[in-house]
Amino acid sequence: MIQGRCALEPVEHIGNVVSRICAKGVRLWSENGRLHYESPRGVLTQEEFDRLKTSKAEIVALLEGARVNSVSAPPLERRRLSEAAPLSYQQLAHWNLYELQCRPAIRQMAAAETLCGNLDLEALRSSLREVVNRHEVLRTRFAICEGTPMQEILESVDCRIDVEDLTALPGSDRDLVIANRIDELILEPIDVSVAPLLGARVLKIGPDEHVLIVVMEHMISDAYSMNVFLRDLFETYLQTRAGRVVSLPRIPVQFADFALWQRKARNWWNERFGSAWKRRFGELGRLRFPEDEHAQAAARRGWGHVSVRIDSDLKKELRNWCRSKGTTLVMTVFTAYAALVLRWCNASCAAFQFQIDGRFDRRLENTMGYFACALYLRIDLSREDDFVDLLRQIMEEYYKAYERVDGSYLESRVPRPQLSRNCAFNWVPQQAGIELTNREVAQHGITCAPYSFDHPMLKTLERDNEPVMLLYDGDQEVIGGVQFPLNRFSVEMMERFVRNFSMFLQLLVRQPATRVDQVLLG
Repeated sequence: MIQGRCALEPVEHIGNVVSRICAKGVRLWSENGRLHYESPRGVLTQEEFDRLKTSKAEIVALLEGARVNSVSAPPLERRRLSEAAPLSYQQLAHWNLYELQCRPAIRQMAAAETLCGNLDLEALRSSLREVVNRHEVLRTRFAICEGTPMQEILESVDCRIDVEDLTALPGSDRDLVIANRIDELILEPIDVSVAPLLGARVLKIGPDEHVLIVVMEHMISDAYSMNVFLRDLFETYLQTRAGRVVSLPRIPVQFADFALWQRKARNWWNERFGSAWKRRFGELGRLRFPEDEHAQAAARRGWGHVSVRIDSDLKKELRNWCRSKGTTLVMTVFTAYAALVLRWCNASCAAFQFQIDGRFDRRLENTMGYFACALYLRIDLSREDDFVDLLRQIMEEYYKAYERVDGSYLESRVPRPQLSRNCAFNWVPQQAGIELTNREVAQHGITCAPYSFDHPMLKTLERDNEPVMLLYDGDQEVIGGVQFPLNRFSVEMMERFVRNFSMFLQLLVRQPATRVDQVLLG
């Protein structure tokens, strides 16, 4: 359900921050609950120094926890060739949700790029082959072995780039055909037991202008991985055109290694977090939104979408407020969302799904695969809580949730627990596009930019879930929307929900001492 590009998680995991800082030769330790550090001169950036100051409590808790924890997680490392590659819990959840053992799949992860200039198609095809050889997951198929779905990594696969010439079409007709071709490529039924699960097509729309479409089954990719793919593809293309030996960032571990590590780490997770998880979430179930009788009577299929927009003025106001409170934009926006959901459902407690990219280890940043998963945050709203109280609770809960992330284990269970159907929040942080330097552009005559399109999956999606908020952080504004099942909610009801979300955001930043339970819904 995610279109376009995705970057790192909205707030970098504190463990990653500590690991990165210590890798620079910085010594961190705690004494009597206070954080101490010793650093070579000039090693820490201002951002890292500020993070040490604003995250003292979290870092001390992490250091103290590491000291008392006697059970270590198994290491993430390359698997032996003799070791079978199971599905990751993310893949297994997807497999079960879409019944891929008996139904065809679609390639729902999609990206489109406008390529301007002198495009060398043979170099692009060669670059695709290079990238497919580089990432095991792009050569993976899924087979049933003794009743269990497994990953099977092939030595090679035939990945083609089909080309279609649309230059003879008038502009308006051409735009429609491009949209249709994107829809066709995404929605084409495929068999996950037959690799590759990747499709690519180039549409020629002018003498020196093309649209590249890339689609992948979610089993082998997520939005972050699509970014990795596009970066590797165009870097390889430029190096190939320049006649250089292809050189890309190293991949220490592949996705199948991660999937095997997940299974080995499950006992460690249960021992360290299992009891606390049950205490925290054991009595919580599904928080159902009030439903619309008119929507139920219409019995419409698919999911709807209502747009959300945080304009430049409000975003600037929010950023200034965040700076004064020592928090981030995403935590503030999520606080408004959580407050509204609790009021909308007349609830004092609920579990929220906060989507993250799932790359807990820096060695995974260049690895393609399905890592994205949800943090489960328990939010309690008391009668005395104002917006600032709720924000503080959410920030603390976020860091705790990151430590106990289960990597989609909950969603992979059969039957799927009701808790995993709760409303979700997905924030796609701002990220620059694929950058080609002026020298490279001048030398090889190619530029690229994202081609905007509407994802067709919502039209036919059948998923029993509460509404999802998906937001994209841009240069000036935050845009996105609320997605919801049309058989339970009308567009009019969700438009009212979005209007209230805007009101909660403005109250949070302008009247933060307002008690949440006293806000009247519009």
